[in-house]
Amino acid sequence: MEARENESSAAIRAELIGLIKAHSDELADMLVARYLRSELGTDLDPESAAGLRLAASEVVKVLQLRLGEGDVWSSDLPPGIAVPIQYMAREGWPLDRVLRSLTMSTTTVGEFVVERLGELNQPEAAIRYIANLRGLNDDRMMAAFTAEYERELERLREDPSRRLSERIEGLLDGGLGDFADLGYRLEDWHVGLIVMGPRGELDCRRLAELLGCQLLILPRPDEIVWAWLGSPRPVSFAKFEEYASGDEGPLAVVAGESRLGLEGWRTTHREARAAATVAALAGTRLTRYSDVALLSSCLTNEVAARSLLDRFLTPVRQRRDGAVLRGTLRTYLDLGCNAASTAAALGVDRHTVQRRLQRIEDSVGVTVSSQRSEFDVALRLEDLTTTLSRLAAGEEVDHIVPIKIPARTVLAHPGPDEG
Repeated sequence: MEARENESSAAIRAELIGLIKAHSDELADMLVARYLRSELGTDLDPESAAGLRLAASEVVKVLQLRLGEGDVWSSDLPPGIAVPIQYMAREGWPLDRVLRSLTMSTTTVGEFVVERLGELNQPEAAIRYIANLRGLNDDRMMAAFTAEYERELERLREDPSRRLSERIEGLLDGGLGDFADLGYRLEDWHVGLIVMGPRGELDCRRLAELLGCQLLILPRPDEIVWAWLGSPRPVSFAKFEEYASGDEGPLAVVAGESRLGLEGWRTTHREARAAATVAALAGTRLTRYSDVALLSSCLTNEVAARSLLDRFLTPVRQRRDGAVLRGTLRTYLDLGCNAASTAAALGVDRHTVQRRLQRIEDSVGVTVSSQRSEFDVALRLEDLTTTLSRLAAGEEVDHIVPIKIPARTVLAHPGPDEG
């Protein structure tokens, strides 16, 4: 009897693993959408917004592994699950929020299975099995999440840099305090920086020396450094570009705009954080907020992202020659909307470029010149979300992504070209 029950459980587990594997992207999207619609997703900052899709993909992978283990799961958390919990602890998320994210994930998985019952040989048995699985493992997983969270908090309490971090984060959140001992004048002009890579602190110090600025620096986890450059005058970005393009330049540096005073100190940091996701996914050495403001906003706003892609790219993608048209449009925009230069770059004649642009305009219903920014951002957004999807799938990309993308990003996945 027991042997037959074990065989039945094994068969159901095998079916569930196959189901999840066949629809892994769909399940990851369900997890992301559920989180974003919940109260847990309403106040995520741009930096936290950078990897929710990646985290969801990791949950799907771990779920398949756990199902393969049997009915009772190990309480050891794999790195792909432990790292986000550590991140939440470092960012000050309360434990109940962490545990609610676990509950939300398990509930979503159950709903996913219910939606796909028609693909299972034993649908009713699968529902009973899922309920039994939760009964056996929910408490164990809650305990494992709690233990990982508390271990990270203990590590932070023992970290001497934590007090500095708390003081600076308090000031960023609107608090006041005595910062005279930091040797940094908050009444000056500031440029907020986020520097990514193993040499982040050294890169910040070199930049401060090059620009003749004061430096306030705060190392963060995962090879990220927050920093501010302070000066009695607005900081010139020309020297930023000079340093970033050199052989000794940083792997990736993101800069807010030059801002004055305490509120400016806060604002330029927020700008740098908002642009950090774009920098990481695009692989650029230097990213200035004003150059990517609209793109960074769209990347963390699902409605805006999908609206831009659906309005300005989907009609082009649906054409048989969609890939050629998008490539021509990208080159045309990059070359300042000069048809002759575009033709030379693509190795075609100018009339071919003009005909392709006309087909784009006929498909979308607007001229490229009248909506130049929208076309540009839609194309760049498509590139970034493609990179994000490849990272989530564990595929290699053509540039170094200098940070571990932490906890959320909008999905807007481009589909395959039609025709």
